[in-house]
Amino acid sequence: MSKWLKKQLSHFKFNAYIRYYMLAYYDLTFFSAMKLAEGNDSTQLRKIASVASIVLLILSVVVPFTLITIMCKRF
Repeated sequence: MSKWLKKQLSHFKFNAYIRYYMLAYYDLTFFSAMKLAEGNDSTQLRKIASVASIVLLILSVVVPFTLITIMCKRF
């Protein structure tokens, strides 16, 4: 019983991380895309926000594949 419970809890730990990322995924991707669609880079702060938006869009593609790869390798 102890082995089974330990195995189930280890699955849950990664599942919690994936669920949290799913909650934040839509907001990060949507607002990053809207910032880039706006195209206003008149100030230094807006330029930094545009670079951050590009980074977030790249991460929103890379992170899910990384999480799935980790899950498949471990389980």
